[in-house]
Amino acid sequence: MHTRVAGFTLLELLITLVIMTTLLAMAYPSFSGLVRKNKHNSEVLEVYQALQFARYTAISHNDLVTVCPISEGKCSEDWSQPISVFLDPLNQKAISKPQHLKRVFQGPKYNTLQPFPASKRLFQFRGTGETKGTPGRIEITLLHAAENDPRTKSKVILSWSGRPRVVRE
Repeated sequence: MHTRVAGFTLLELLITLVIMTTLLAMAYPSFSGLVRKNKHNSEVLEVYQALQFARYTAISHNDLVTVCPISEGKCSEDWSQPISVFLDPLNQKAISKPQHLKRVFQGPKYNTLQPFPASKRLFQFRGTGETKGTPGRIEITLLHAAENDPRTKSKVILSWSGRPRVVRE
């Protein structure tokens, strides 16, 4: 008497493995593109939040607030560094007291940040929430992106009233 054991044959397992490998190989490019897009969007949101937080801080303290990358306690032009938001009552463009530093936002890991106009190395908000000086924008471009790929470029634009908005190309 033969007893039948339930299970799969080696051939059935190999065919299933080949089908699964083929499906995963087809899905990988779109999945990696989705991951890159999410990393880009995350850092765009972080820049937007830094500017929004700075505006809110200026209004709540009724004082001048500066947003810029910091090097040795002063604003630098290297936007690959973490972005600091601090009270700047004397418009020194530097952190004069430790308690003036309100928040530090992580620097970009997957994007490059480029402020415009090109001479702009910082953004400032008055106690009313309006921008001090020229408004401007920050262009955020995904590192190692294909040229002219619209999904990898965004802008955070500041209006005269100090309100930031995100524009995706």
